Amino acid sequence: MNFRDVFARQIGLDPPWALPRCVEDRKTRSIDLSKTKDVQIYHTKGVLCLDLDPVDARYLLSGGADAAIAIYDTRNVRGEKTFKAEVEYTIPGKRPPGHNYSVNSIQWYPHDTGMFISSSSDKSLKIWDANRLMVAEQFLFSGPVYCHHLSPVPSKSCLIAVGSEETFVTLCDIKSGSQTHILRGHDDSVQSVCWSPRNEYFLLSGGCDNRILLWDIRKSKSCLASLDQYNGKKASDNPSLGCIAHNGGVNGLHFLPDGLHLLSYGTDHRIRLWDVYSFKNTLVNYGRVKNPGWKKHCQLAVSSCQNPGYVFVPSTTSIQVFDIHRGKKIKLLKGHFNAVNCCIFNSNKQELFSGSVDCNILVWDAKSADSDSTPEKEENLHQPNPFFGDTWSDDDED
Repeated sequence: MNFRDVFARQIGLDPPWALPRCVEDRKTRSIDLSKTKDVQIYHTKGVLCLDLDPVDARYLLSGGADAAIAIYDTRNVRGEKTFKAEVEYTIPGKRPPGHNYSVNSIQWYPHDTGMFISSSSDKSLKIWDANRLMVAEQFLFSGPVYCHHLSPVPSKSCLIAVGSEETFVTLCDIKSGSQTHILRGHDDSVQSVCWSPRNEYFLLSGGCDNRILLWDIRKSKSCLASLDQYNGKKASDNPSLGCIAHNGGVNGLHFLPDGLHLLSYGTDHRIRLWDVYSFKNTLVNYGRVKNPGWKKHCQLAVSSCQNPGYVFVPSTTSIQVFDIHRGKKIKLLKGHFNAVNCCIFNSNKQELFSGSVDCNILVWDAKSADSDSTPEKEENLHQPNPFFGDTWSDDDED
């Protein structure tokens, strides 16, 4: 912690929220491969998806190319100096009640840990009872399922958006156990779907047709807009381009915590930041970021720090960290031996989990000590502030 920040807060130069935000920002910028925390290797093939429980951010879900699902306890209950998160429960693949092919997407129920959802290349989406590890409901599709998402906004409707090999988005109702909506608009398979954290009716989908579509599921004509990377002005050197968001398939979508902006990641090796309510590309330049694969959902992670905020992007065997609103690359996280598929950020502890084709789940956390602090500065934090010292004279002094 920097003494200048503490001093500015103490004398009222900074607002109350400035100091915790500054501390959070410093921790996020110092993230590196953890020297004290590790995760047990369970999957025999690549780790494709991860999710942390929304209540305590303690239990980590993972899905792999081996069709298996694992649940890890990431809390160091004993307070050990070095800690390995062990596998608590497993659902083996290729035998009931598990999946038969790779688990492409996995998510805890957003409001408690009693349920989670998985989707797979075996053309199924399964809703699991987390206490019994049994299938509570199952939805079948005509092609491999690439992704799914359940809205984080509490509402009466419990709709799961599903992207698959089909050219439309399917909405599945948990309560009725039926497929209630079909959202048509894409010309190719749907690789990514994402509900707005601000509005329970807004949904975005990205497909292999290079487009991102914004939906309002209340309307008869559900599609509100198709996001355009040129903001309505076609490139002069290629006038044949239509209203597309990327020059390649869109396999990664992630809303910012405010719900007003969206990050997209395409196989054209570009990241774009969108203003959702004006349907505009903000034109932030992140440079070329190599996308790990085609027809494969890629899971981005965003820090909870809003100004500035950081996005963690899987890129080949590393994770690139960018300042969201400036596009500046902050650092490159290296540690995996093969392509990184997914990452999830734990805002409670300022740590990142990443999964890779090398079957490893790595932990990245903040440095234990602030590099800007010296022993002398730490001592100064405990000295009385001269501005608030007692200036009354002592009667004993003559």
